[in-house]
Amino acid sequence: MYTLFLGIHITTCILLVIGILLQASKGGGFSGIFGSSGEVIFSTPSSSSFLRKATWGLALMFGLTSVTLTMLTKARMFHSVVLEQPAGPPPTGPAPQTQQQPAPAQPQQPAQQK
Repeated sequence: MYTLFLGIHITTCILLVIGILLQASKGGGFSGIFGSSGEVIFSTPSSSSFLRKATWGLALMFGLTSVTLTMLTKARMFHSVVLEQPAGPPPTGPAPQTQQQPAPAQPQQPAQQK
């Protein structure tokens, strides 16, 4: 199922790119903003209506296959090494102290009485 939707998605992507590249541009990019081609905005589109509708259909198909592939990916079980490791018991109490007190240099002698 996943492979079928992935094949449809890749085919849709390729056809969408080809359909967009075949369409004639309306304003010529940034030159339409700064140049004197204001009448181009209000004119009828030069590309065929079939190509525009096909592009919209392919864009819709692209969105639907993207969502479907995302949901299928979530549903698939992935093998994870992290999930296989057994969890150790949680530490209880304070951490053990490993540092020991230094031994006195000379043993203390009891005080002598006079």
